[in-house]
Amino acid sequence: MANSDVLPYFVPSSQAWKVPEWQMRALDEWSDLPEWIEGWDPDTDLLLRMVQEIDPDRIRTECRLPAGASLILTVSWISSSSLMTGTVFSREILPSPSIVEVELPAKEIGGTVTLVTTVSVRDDNDLASPGAPRFAGSILLRHETRVAVEGAGAMFPVAIVDFATTPFDTNASWKLEVTEDLEAPFLGGFQLLLNSRDVDLVKAVTSGSTDPRSVLLVEDLEAGVASLLTELALDFGSELTAASEWEPDSVGNVLTRFLDGAKSNGLDAMPHGAEATAAFRSKLNGVVRALSMGRPFA
Repeated sequence: MANSDVLPYFVPSSQAWKVPEWQMRALDEWSDLPEWIEGWDPDTDLLLRMVQEIDPDRIRTECRLPAGASLILTVSWISSSSLMTGTVFSREILPSPSIVEVELPAKEIGGTVTLVTTVSVRDDNDLASPGAPRFAGSILLRHETRVAVEGAGAMFPVAIVDFATTPFDTNASWKLEVTEDLEAPFLGGFQLLLNSRDVDLVKAVTSGSTDPRSVLLVEDLEAGVASLLTELALDFGSELTAASEWEPDSVGNVLTRFLDGAKSNGLDAMPHGAEATAAFRSKLNGVVRALSMGRPFA
């Protein structure tokens, strides 16, 4: 767990496991997972692995759990581009050391991907001793690994179109096609259109170039799309919160994540009036950056 976490039950010491060191597979070889994947193909799933080295007996002892308590190892991910998330591994802890391999879907990831590894309790513990975790799902260990992937266009299906042949403004660089059907699959209802006349942006998105100008163009695109999604989430706010739960990866599910991200950073309503609009735009810019989208501060 992070040093700042304070939980109402015992958690194990750092000696109970070896922090995961992830590797990625590329060109039929495994190598250490970098902070930034250069030349990543947004049509290729991301194959990762790590060596699980966990001492379950020590965890049980230090957490005051029964000797036979079942512990679950889970690996999940969340993408900063779409705030979509998924679980790619969840099963009882294997004998150590063991290799855990996972596959992240290329069509759903982009921006900064956070890989979350946790160890949790599988079952309720009705006879728990004082200070022991009592409920199924109680997280005992948690570690996050972040990796930036190229190709911000991977957050949605992307099409390159000459805007002169469309009703869109020919001077616009992009247009996000959306749906108001909150129950529809997100990746089926949203499409990012790039204006072929903006040659530099099209090249930056499709080539995966890491030159400074291309990176800035992609970051600007990511920030613009994230801002739009945040505004849509605020606009649909009452409908999103009226539902107790949305299907995973539905429009409602993804927009709810943007709504939660906005509210957690102090933005909870659309503006009314000139002064409020100016303050809203400034706050929106900060919220997008707080969510690790767009251009970060140096």
